Amino acid sequence: MRDLNNRMYSLISETIQKGILPNQKVEGNLAYTVDPVYGIIRNRVNAECVKTLIRINGLRGSEYTDHIEKLLNWLLDKQNSDGSWNEVHVNYNHPSALITSIVGEALVDGYLLLKNERLKMAAFQARENSLPLIMAGLTMNSKRGTIEPDNNFPDLFMTSEVLQNLELWILQTNL
Repeated sequence: MRDLNNRMYSLISETIQKGILPNQKVEGNLAYTVDPVYGIIRNRVNAECVKTLIRINGLRGSEYTDHIEKLLNWLLDKQNSDGSWNEVHVNYNHPSALITSIVGEALVDGYLLLKNERLKMAAFQARENSLPLIMAGLTMNSKRGTIEPDNNFPDLFMTSEVLQNLELWILQTNL
């Protein structure tokens, strides 16, 4: 098992060094990943990068804490006023239950590492304001200031499960 762990660590480290970090931009206290094909910046990709870096952080002397903090700062800046995050795509950019839950998990992991209260508050804002609407199949239309049926998520059952997992994650980590 140890040999398998060593091989996995080497593979993940190489992927980070040669694949993830070269595609990230750092600007002051912010960092983000630019899609090399479409040139867009996706919230999901940045959240997944954060989670990967947190999980490998400190192993064998690889220290990514500064970079993790900058990626999390970028995600915090992208949170919508209702607590959600957008699914960014070449053809659309709208609030997403799935992306909100993925970013929320990255924030909880980031809080456990950094103890930054902004991360904790953003995760709670997502849970308190955005997730109940999304789980009910509704969304806030910020242009109209109304709550409307959400037709962007055809598989609401799967999305609701992901959001419930975020809720459990927040509770289990005793934030």
